[in-house]
Parts: sequence; C-alpha cells; structure tokens
Amino acid sequence: MRDRATLDRDCLAQLYAELGQQGAEGVVCRALEELAARVARAHQHMLDGEHAALMKTAKSNVSIAEQIGLLELSTACLAVVDAAGGGDGVAIVATVTRMQRVAEASLSAVWEMQDVSF
Repeated sequence: MRDRATLDRDCLAQLYAELGQQGAEGVVCRALEELAARVARAHQHMLDGEHAALMKTAKSNVSIAEQIGLLELSTACLAVVDAAGGGDGVAIVATVTRMQRVAEASLSAVWEMQDVSF
C-alpha cells in the first residue's frame, strides 16, 4: 500500500519568504528530523500499549507537519490521536502504520523539492 504526500507549496513559499533560503532550509531540516524521530517514538508507544503517550506524540507531530506544509501527514497524525483516544487496538495499528507510510512519502517529497526555488 502506498500513500501520497500532500505538500502545501504556499506554506513552504511563505516560510522561505519570511526566513530566507538558509533560515527556511534550517527550519525544514530540523522539522523533518524531529518528525522522523517522533514517528518512530509513536510506533514504539503503540507497541508498548502506551496510548496516552502515543496520543501526545502524534498530536505534537501535527503542528510540526503543518509548519512545513505536510498536510497529509498532519491528517494522518490526527487519525492516530483519535484512534488512541478510542483505545481500539486495530484502529491504532492501522492509523500508526498509515502515519508511518505518509511520513516516509512526505519526507521524500520534501527532499525532492529542495531543488525548487521559492
């Protein structure tokens, strides 16, 4: 199964306009690193059955993803929050797995866009 990444190019363009190329690239790079670490942490929380920690980690991913225009990832993270809040094990596994796929696609899409001028 493949998920696509939805990038808000206007959000990225605004970030580059406000911070300049070097500043924006730094923000994007740090955000991508943080997202990758938090997605891995969320997966571990799922495996450990730590629903409250999973919700907190997934929710923190929402604002980071939105900051750099990763709309589909933000939506996937919100689905994890909802599933963890409901305590449905099957839904939790499904949404965390989707979040991981979307994160991977999103990170790749942002790296591919580095050649695009804003």
